[in-house]
Amino acid sequence: MKFPTYFSMSALIAGSILLSACSSQSVADSETKKDENMLVSINWHEPENYQDVRAPNGGQHQYQENIFYQLDKHFQKTAKKFLPEGYTLKLKVTDLNLAGDARFHQMGHQNIRLVKSIYFPSMEFEFELFQDGKLVKSDTVKIKDMAFMERGGLNRFSESLQYEKRLIKDWFDDELSAVVTQWQRHLTAEMS
Repeated sequence: MKFPTYFSMSALIAGSILLSACSSQSVADSETKKDENMLVSINWHEPENYQDVRAPNGGQHQYQENIFYQLDKHFQKTAKKFLPEGYTLKLKVTDLNLAGDARFHQMGHQNIRLVKSIYFPSMEFEFELFQDGKLVKSDTVKIKDMAFMERGGLNRFSESLQYEKRLIKDWFDDELSAVVTQWQRHLTAEMS
């Protein structure tokens, strides 16, 4: 006897949400442990007040933790490229606005993240830069990329959070590296 194989749309959607939530949770839980050798320590301060870190399809906590994990990892990777030995960075992120906007999609009865040029990425944070434990500079920073869709060099589907990651890299490249260079010149002049 052969039984017809069919699934209701709600069962398929519920199953896929559950599966993605479980996989996101295991990634966030297992790989975000803090390490004393980290160059950047990040405090995601009051994320419930951030402009936009809304999950497109439910599972807000897991989605948010996954976003923070990916950005933590990117900050570490970028710091290794830009910060000389002995430097560390402490961040208190006070706002995050992801590229795009979470919208309800009528056809699939679910939310999607709609990426358009008017929904540009932005981030606000306080930072403290240290060299061998000595405070070099502290400041409050507001970064945004209003032309994020017009700039080349990114593949739209290649990597998650690519616009936010480029925003972070640009801050290191344009602003933080200048602070480090100025501090090193100051130290060299002091020694002379």
